[in-house]
Amino acid sequence: MEVRQATRADLLEIARIAHASLRSASGTLVRPSTVDAALDAEYSPSTLDRRVREGCLVVAVGDGGHLMGFAEAGVADGALAVRIHAPDGNARRSDWVRTAVTALRRGHPGRPAHADVLLGDLACERSCEAAGFVPGEVIQRLLHGEPVVERRWWDPVPP
Repeated sequence: MEVRQATRADLLEIARIAHASLRSASGTLVRPSTVDAALDAEYSPSTLDRRVREGCLVVAVGDGGHLMGFAEAGVADGALAVRIHAPDGNARRSDWVRTAVTALRRGHPGRPAHADVLLGDLACERSCEAAGFVPGEVIQRLLHGEPVVERRWWDPVPP
């Protein structure tokens, strides 16, 4: 397993993983139209291309060169907001998640890092916990117009 910066050659596989990840994890927790809006807004080809150029995406490459998942990060409220995507629960392994978070944090020294996870997304919560994140506050927000409740998981590794 290798974690590396995403390239333009990874875009189609990243989009496939984003679709599979959001539909499986969020599909039962939010309306299908909310998932569709998130995919359209956050994972369009042009948006993914921009994120790759900005260095905001890393990919986990498994045996045989296939992508196991990807992680992305952006700065929000002074912290590094991390999102992890994998096509199924088996790919949400703590080894690549921890490595991916470390890689993303290198570009943002001194910032704390967190991952916001929909309450009830047990696979993602287990992934955060296995990677060493600790549960924090509960947040209510709108996700593309739908009210949702998330748990903020903090990375205890010092910035």
